[in-house]
Amino acid sequence: MIFAARTKRNLIGPQLQKLRKQHILTRNELAAKCGACGWDIDYKVIEKIEKKERSVDDGELYILAKIFKIKTCDLYPTRVRNSELLHVVNKPNRKIPKGS
Repeated sequence: MIFAARTKRNLIGPQLQKLRKQHILTRNELAAKCGACGWDIDYKVIEKIEKKERSVDDGELYILAKIFKIKTCDLYPTRVRNSELLHVVNKPNRKIPKGS
């Protein structure tokens, strides 16, 4: 499956970058903290998440929240436009059952 370069793959990217900078962490340092929690990644993955080029699963959200000592919901923007949320939920080739 090929995604267009402009496809947004997550909603937390800008908030993750903001948190990382507030905690004065480089991408390498954040990746190392993730590794200590069992998520083996490098700085390139952090960069892709911040740029919304990579999706983030539930377990990864939990690890990020644990590192920053926040709730997982605090990783999301305070206000999400419905169209942006639908764009992320309705990925190409994903069929949503009628009546949902």
